[in-house]
Amino acid sequence: MEIEIQEILNPEYERPARPGPYAVIHSFEVSEDHRRRALGTDALQLIADRYEGTPLEAFSAGAEKFWGSLGWARYEHTTEPGHSHPMFVSGTRQQAN
Repeated sequence: MEIEIQEILNPEYERPARPGPYAVIHSFEVSEDHRRRALGTDALQLIADRYEGTPLEAFSAGAEKFWGSLGWARYEHTTEPGHSHPMFVSGTRQQAN
């Protein structure tokens, strides 16, 4: 797993109301045979503890239910909503459109 601190998130997506920095998770996956055991949730809690006070950001490629179950706000691509992977951000409120 790779995590990078960024001041600004991808400008092609809706913007969270909170300014940066953000801890951007570049890849995160729980192997299929270990899913639904709270391992992903536990791992993300460890990451959140490590980056305390810094929202986490991840893109979803088919795991929208997982990220949504964590209470992370969903942000869509501004020019291709529904065609690009949504962006999920912890600890933010989604802006009203």
